[in-house]
Formats: sequence, C-alpha cells, structure tokens
Amino acid sequence: MAAGLAGALIPRAATAQPAPSGDQFQGILTAVWADPHPASTAQSKIYFSLAYPDGSRAAVDVAPALESQAVQLAGKTVIVRGAAVAAQSGESDAGRIAASAIEAAGVERQAAAAVTGTKKVLFILLKFKGDAQTPHKPTFFKKLTNPLTASAGIPGTINGFYDRVSYGKLQWSGAVAGNKWYTLPKTRTQYANCGSGGSCFAPQLSVLGDDALQLVKADVDVNAFDNINFVFNNDLDCCAWGGGYSNGSRSWGATWEPPWGQEAGTYVHELGHSLGLPHSGWRYYAYDSGHDQMSRGSNAKTVTCGTYNSVNFGGPNTSIFCSEPGGGFIMAHQDKLGWVPEARKAVHSTKTTKAYDIEANALPLSTKLKVVVVCLQGSPCSSAQSNGRFLTVEVKTRAAASDTAVPSEGLVIHEVKMDRAPVSGSCYFNSQSGWAMPYDAVTGDWDPSTCSGAGLSNLAYGVGQTFNDGRLGVKVEVLKKTDNVYRVRVTKSK
Repeated sequence: MAAGLAGALIPRAATAQPAPSGDQFQGILTAVWADPHPASTAQSKIYFSLAYPDGSRAAVDVAPALESQAVQLAGKTVIVRGAAVAAQSGESDAGRIAASAIEAAGVERQAAAAVTGTKKVLFILLKFKGDAQTPHKPTFFKKLTNPLTASAGIPGTINGFYDRVSYGKLQWSGAVAGNKWYTLPKTRTQYANCGSGGSCFAPQLSVLGDDALQLVKADVDVNAFDNINFVFNNDLDCCAWGGGYSNGSRSWGATWEPPWGQEAGTYVHELGHSLGLPHSGWRYYAYDSGHDQMSRGSNAKTVTCGTYNSVNFGGPNTSIFCSEPGGGFIMAHQDKLGWVPEARKAVHSTKTTKAYDIEANALPLSTKLKVVVVCLQGSPCSSAQSNGRFLTVEVKTRAAASDTAVPSEGLVIHEVKMDRAPVSGSCYFNSQSGWAMPYDAVTGDWDPSTCSGAGLSNLAYGVGQTFNDGRLGVKVEVLKKTDNVYRVRVTKSK
C-alpha cells in the first residue's frame, strides 16, 4: 500500500525462544482487554504478559507511552527490555517485568498479513467446580457463530457481522470441544474472588486457559484452531475479556466470556480484540461511540435468550440477553485488517482541494470509495508505522445490516494516532482507549463537570456542515447526499 492503513495484527504460531537474559526477556507477548458488564464501572486496564517456552509467564508493566506499541506487537514473539520486579498477588511465580522497551524478535519484524479467509474458533465450555449449571446447550454456540443469518433466540450471529464488515473477506468456523461442558478443577473463588467491582481475574486468565486445554486434550487438537473462546457457566469479575492466550509455544486469539457476554454483541467486540483491534472513542468518556462495536456500539435488536444464577449481577434466574450488533466497525480498523481494496480508498496527501464521493460503510463494495485518508504534515500516513497519524473520512448510515442502529447518519471523521497514549479523566472509569478518536459534529453538548449530555451520539456531519481544524490544516465540507453516497470536499493547507 502506498499509504493509509496497511498491515494487520494476527496471533500466530511462534518458535520457542529463550527466556530472560539480563535485562532482556524474550517470549510471546499477549494482551487482554477487560470489558465491563453494563452494570459495572470497575477500573481496569489492558493486561500484558510474556509467555516463555516452558509455559511459565510474567506479567508486563507497560508504561502509557509504550501501550499502543505493545498492542501492535501482541501475539508475536518479542524482546522486552526492562527490569524484573516482584509479582503481585495472584500472579505466577515467573514474576513481573517493568518494561522500558518492547520490540519484535526475528521474523516477527515482518509486516503482518491481512486478516482474511476462514478462521477456526474452538469453544471450550467450562463449569466451575461446585457449580453445575449450564446456561446454554453446546449447540447454541454453533448457531451463534456459523450461520450468516439469525435464528430463533439469536437475533445476530458472529459470522453474519464479520462477513458484512469485512466485505466477505473473513469468516469464522466454530466448533465446540467434545460437544459438552467440562468441569474445572477449582471453584470460581479459588481462581479469584473480587466480585463485580474489580478485574481480579486478569492474572488468572492464562491459568484458566491452561486448565481448559488439559480438560479437552483427549477430545480435540487445539492446534488445529486459530482462536479459542473460553466459555464459563458463571461470572468472572467485572468483565468479559478478549485478546490473546499463549502456552509459550504458540498463541491463539482468545476470549473469556461469562454468561452475560455469550452473545453476538459482546463476541464481535472481544473477537475484535483477538484480531488485534483496540477500542475507539474515548473523546468524552469510556466507550462513548455508538458508531463502532469496538467502542460502546449499538444494538439493532435484543431478546432474552437464557437465564443463569449470577454470582455478581442479579442472583438466581438472571436473564441473558442476545443482541444483533448494529454499530458496525470503523474504516480505521477495517482497513487495518486488510478488508478495504486499494481501489475503494483515496489518499489525500498533498496541499490541494479535491471532491470525493464516499459510499456508506455498511453497503457492499461497489465502484464508489469507502474511505478518504487525509495525511497530516510531519507524520507517517500509515498504520503500519508505530507513529503513524492521519484522518479517516467515511460515511455511516443505517442503510444496511451492520450499521442499522448507528445513533446518527452522515460523515464520520476519526483522527488515527498509532502511538496515542491512554486517555483518562474524571468521566473515564478506565483508560483503555485506542488509536482512533472520532471528531464531534456538534460540540458543546457534553458537560464534563457532570459527565452528562449528548456526547458522540450526534457526531456525524450532515450536508452543509464543515469540519475545520486549522491546527492540522484540514477542512472537510459535506456538499450533498445522494441516497447513501456523500459528496465531500477536502482541503489540505499544510
């Protein structure tokens, strides 16, 4: 690619590497995101760890300035430079590393390939010792994953969403280990016990993964799969989790889902993390964009699809809700994963004015553009560069399935900053922000003193509105709309 958003983040098999040497530590880096239940505002962060060839692991403290780079290296064999420090409560005997630098090792320095084709995902259904409930039958998870269309009790499927947002380039093939539920060797509280107000399962996620692989080894070859979805019969802590899992010899994309997260809306978000995507939004508060399922997202439909005896969120007969995701993905992420053809992108890199016709994101590919990438003075215009910085200009409308519930329709503009530091503040209960931050067409309707207001619900620019950032030297005017195609005029003055 000449510019724009080349490169993708794919968990992959890796050759076993030496463990620590002085202030250098080599292994497979994993990252997991904690995404809270709607009733929880527990503070959490991205949890990084390094898996050594012998299967032991060390937690990795990543400073804010390194976090975005670490996310881009997740799933790869890396060299972590820093100092060994004492492990915290609940962490493994391999200790903790205070990282001062992280870099890819060996062949992992090569650019990653696009995320396309069919990815095989294994669901491992797990009951905590002493808790016999099974919120769903094993067949539920195949119906949730494999079909492109909805069925009774399942208004949206994982494959249906990803097929649309990838323009047919990525499919998931789901299987259930042993077609049964397995019983873990420990009770829930023996793994961790902090209730809905904390994220104490972070250091135990790999332990749960190890125990799960031991349970299923006679029934399935986990190495035949790209991803593993660890499915639990009760709550963990505050959160559902997504990212990667490694046993030291290879890595898988992974999710850890309590019953409330075993539905398409949560899975498409957590599987996005497993593909290497961070969150978006965070302009006013955490998860504040309904225009992207990697932020808060939006639901087109929600139905009750089960119950369970929830230890953290409601007690006996707590309802489980299944949704149809309706917030789609954003171009900054879709192009990063290799889903947008070169012919459907325009790169505006020179000081000039030019008009473009941009088609709605959710519509199938045609001869129209899907995104305009606006390069910024002094910054690499590519997401393949760790310090890349540029704008993406796209159109979000409710014209087709994956975007049918976006809060506002029109032009959506993001500033993509690949080395963006975590965003925090009084209205943010966590700082797990990402590369892409949306601009807001209607400013002044959010009150940071009370953390209330419309925020990004009306972020889209309509006909007659103009985005103008003199600091960046970029102006984007929305000239007209014809059905789901918007004509815009982009002026770059710097």
